[in-house]
Amino acid sequence: MARKAKRNYCKGVYRLLYIYDDKTKFDLVLTHSIDGDPNGHGMNADFVFAEAIDWEQLKKEIKKNKITRAIWFGTGEDNYVMPKDITSGKYMGVIII
Repeated sequence: MARKAKRNYCKGVYRLLYIYDDKTKFDLVLTHSIDGDPNGHGMNADFVFAEAIDWEQLKKEIKKNKITRAIWFGTGEDNYVMPKDITSGKYMGVIII
């Protein structure tokens, strides 16, 4: 992806956690630094917004929780999407394992 989004764990980072055997399901969480490390290498806490959802349900959760920042997924440095990309359907069906 050409765009860059900054991750600051002190402000919180929205993430999709693929923790289920069914890799089409994930949790939407806000990961926040407890010890003040902006890179997220220290102690973190996850605030769960939705559990075991899919991409279609993610659109509803973005609107419900008024998320406007990037949502990170996968393991790479540039794996993130913006809420407008999800609500426009641009990322429907994409699965990162």
